[in-house]
This record gives sequence, structure tokens and C-alpha cells, in this order.
Amino acid sequence: IYQADPGQQVISNKYDLPADYDLLTFPSFLCLSPDESTLWAGYTDMDNVDARIYSIDVESGSWSLEARMPSNFDLAFWNDSLLISGLNSADYNSPNAIYVLDTSGRDQHRMIVETGGSSAGLAVDSHSNLYFVSSSFMEPNALYRWDSAEVAAVIESPAAAPLQLADALKLSDLPSSAYDCEVDAGDNLVFNMNTW
Repeated sequence: IYQADPGQQVISNKYDLPADYDLLTFPSFLCLSPDESTLWAGYTDMDNVDARIYSIDVESGSWSLEARMPSNFDLAFWNDSLLISGLNSADYNSPNAIYVLDTSGRDQHRMIVETGGSSAGLAVDSHSNLYFVSSSFMEPNALYRWDSAEVAAVIESPAAAPLQLADALKLSDLPSSAYDCEVDAGDNLVFNMNTW
């Protein structure tokens, strides 16, 4: 992971992977904590047997293994919870979902939204509404938003059934599979698409 200083046009820092993680790995996401003290980084591996999620202390550069989740894809902070999208399965044919990340060491990530389709990005706005851009080869694709109160009801009640796409407000149809999204400080949604 490289930190660049655009003003000086130099690489100002570099964070190397921990020495014990020597598989053929692929970066899946980077996410800076709201207080900007910690960088969260996800990795998947070729055989899908040791996909990891780390937090990195921005000041010291020290890495902490927070969780393992096969086929992790994207992470977002939602109030005091960490939400993550991905398959949570070693089978690449599993459908995507959104989970509350379990950082206790047990890796019991709890599904809160069944999205289906392939892995894609998620985002949270300043009102804690949850956004998702769908990615499917077979089904129509769209931009979705779940109200923060609906998300809270599922997160705060472990027995609650996961939300569905039908529970979300569909903001727009998409002509192609989406890949990732982000919400800026003005709650503008930015996203990209893959034209296959």
C-alpha cells in the first residue's frame, strides 16, 4: 500500500504486507476510518482459502489481523459497525451479500442484506443510509438505498431476517454491471460500471 503526497508528487509512505502472509494475494479494498487513524485493507487469495482483513495504524504502520472472510470485496463504516460485501464463501458461485464484520476472532459474519449476484461495492452516507450497486450477469442491475432505520433494525436484532433488494429504494436502473460506489460529503453517489 502506497501513500502519495500529491503536492510534492512523491511517495510519502509504504505499508508492506505482514511477513506471514505470503500467498498469491489480491487487494480487494482500502477504507480509511472516520477518525483517519486506521486504514482497513482487504485481501483475497488465488485458492480462496486465506482471505484476510487487516487494520493498519496510519501513524505507526503496524498491521492487525481483524478477520478472515473468503471473497471479501468492500467495507464501509456504519455507526459503530463495520459492513462488508462479498461472498463469505470459498465457492465463487455463491451469491453476494452484505454482512456485519465479526472482528472477535470467530469470523461469524452476520448477513444483513441478501443482494445476490456478483460481488460489488457498498457505501454509507452522512445519514447512515446504505447504498449498493448491483452486479449480475443474469439479472437487471440497479442502484439501491436502504433507509438507516431499516438497517439499524436488522443490525440491532440478531434474530432479524436479512433485508432484500425489494426492501430498498431503487434509485436507478443500470445498463451494465456496477463495480463500486462511494458517497461524498454532500451525499452525492459516485459509481462505476463494467460493460462486458
